[in-house]
Amino acid sequence: MIAQDKIIAGEAYVSSTSGKAVLAKGMKRRCGSEKCKSKVCSISDVQRQKIFNAVYGIKGLQQQREFIVRHVQFKAIKRKRTDKEVSRSSETFEYHLPRSDGMSVVCKTMFLNTLGISEKTMLTALSKRTEEEIVEPDRRGGRHEMLNKRCKNESFSIRTHSEIS
Repeated sequence: MIAQDKIIAGEAYVSSTSGKAVLAKGMKRRCGSEKCKSKVCSISDVQRQKIFNAVYGIKGLQQQREFIVRHVQFKAIKRKRTDKEVSRSSETFEYHLPRSDGMSVVCKTMFLNTLGISEKTMLTALSKRTEEEIVEPDRRGGRHEMLNKRCKNESFSIRTHSEIS
């Protein structure tokens, strides 16, 4: 299994650039319920582990991003906290995790810690969302024609031209 597949699967791997060993992803601890703003993080650790295993069982970065996009929703803010006409914040995020009896609203900390991801990973996934609620595919990699390789006819004509001159 190459490093990129291990990264997507959340497994330990050795970095190709620095040569350092990177630990496997793991589910982080739940939010501190006494400090939790939403006070609705009522999802069991067993269910959290099932969600974590399901997300990292998905074989593809795009599918993992689709999971994140499906479970984070935009909502209009309930009250305006500034006197300015134009506010930077017009929407807020609402985080959901699946349970056996439907979806459960959780706080941001619980959502990120259950999936073992950073806020940047979540924001990247949300930035890939199109107006049609589809996640754009990753455009990296693939096979490209090498720019320094030319077809044989073209290189032959260049050589014959230089011989004539």
